[in-house]
Amino acid sequence: QDYNLLDTLTVKENIALPLALSKVKVSEIDQLVLEISKKFGIDHILSQYPYQVSGGQKQRCAASRAMVTNP
Repeated sequence: QDYNLLDTLTVKENIALPLALSKVKVSEIDQLVLEISKKFGIDHILSQYPYQVSGGQKQRCAASRAMVTNP
């Protein structure tokens, strides 16, 4: 399965990507990423890269990235 995570970015950076592309302020990005990662239970792996985490954690990272913009 492919979750479209960028291997060169950490989990935190992957989640923050749509916010950065929308030109959200850095302080707000940090807050939103922390909030959503806590909801999905992945706040402890934010500094790791996708190849370092399990498949379930990759899935939660991708879901977090999709939900962080409040679609």
